[in-house]
Amino acid sequence: MQEISLNREQVRELKKKKGPELVRFLKNIYLEGYKEGLHTTPKVTPEAINRIIKNTKGVGEAKRRAIMEQVTKLFEMEG
Repeated sequence: MQEISLNREQVRELKKKKGPELVRFLKNIYLEGYKEGLHTTPKVTPEAINRIIKNTKGVGEAKRRAIMEQVTKLFEMEG
């Protein structure tokens, strides 16, 4: 995570912002963080989940298939 710092002049300018200008400023900060998070968050795929379940002791083939059906439904709902 990148450290954010403001100097005195930037703080003064921020304090002057009102209404829509302040909202725009805050939205830009939010979007920058969101975009950074997209690039650093590992992607979870049904295939990765399947591999992990397959290697879990005590989970048989039938149970794995049942779990994967539900996982697949979740991923289909997102897309």
